[in-house]
Amino acid sequence: MVNEMPEIITAQIKDRIAKGLREYMEVSGLDRSAAIRNLIERGIKDWKLEIAVSEYRDGKISLMKASEKAEISIWEFLDELNRRKIPINISMEAVEKSLGL
Repeated sequence: MVNEMPEIITAQIKDRIAKGLREYMEVSGLDRSAAIRNLIERGIKDWKLEIAVSEYRDGKISLMKASEKAEISIWEFLDELNRRKIPINISMEAVEKSLGL
């Protein structure tokens, strides 16, 4: 595991977001910094998934590339596609290639 130097970020947020942050801190039991880090990480993870799903749905990237882009397993990505009722687009050629045929 590589130790990353933390980067200090300062941001101004609207009152409704600050209220939501305080509520999250209360429920999660996290201090302000940990709560902000957690929410940012979750937001980035969700954003990566949205991009990967969108590009896969539009036929821009393969199933494998989409799962890599979302930083989840193919199985998790397939579950997400199923949850969103997005059809799986895979050719027989891709299936044969993945099976080593």
